Amino acid sequence: MTVAEMPREAHHPAAPALCRVRAWPLPIGAAHHAERTARRIIRRVLEGSGAGRDEVVEAETVVAELAVNAVQHAVPPYELRVVFVGRLWPVWCDVADSSADVERVGRRLRNAVMSGDAVSELTVRGRGLVMVNGLSAGRCAAYLTTVCHTRTAGKAVGFALPGAGPIA
Repeated sequence: MTVAEMPREAHHPAAPALCRVRAWPLPIGAAHHAERTARRIIRRVLEGSGAGRDEVVEAETVVAELAVNAVQHAVPPYELRVVFVGRLWPVWCDVADSSADVERVGRRLRNAVMSGDAVSELTVRGRGLVMVNGLSAGRCAAYLTTVCHTRTAGKAVGFALPGAGPIA
């Protein structure tokens, strides 16, 4: 389902003619259901855009981690969203939920560099966000958003997809 389309006039003059966001609901309940659904969706999106096998596997790993984190630590509903530039070029992916706890997640993403102090804390929690940061080469973020399917406030954790180029 396309939830947003913006004409060129709504963008900076150097921006592409069309940006689209597609959103898919993720199952509520068991984390493995959300993980499988998220992997299947991102695999189809990236294979359809011509991404290589390694890029698809890395994106699947990241999106699976984010889907599991949402189910285990946040408030439903959950959704997977992909931002497309033009008709078929996916550049950003996020998992949104109805929780507003963006500060803690954002701090973990920013501090995901493994230091001696971080290792002891990460043996208990947060290893997944270190992986997200590493597999996305630091091109990831947590931010407040609106859940598309319910129009409720929440947060999203997202990452740049393969071939997206530099993220400002």
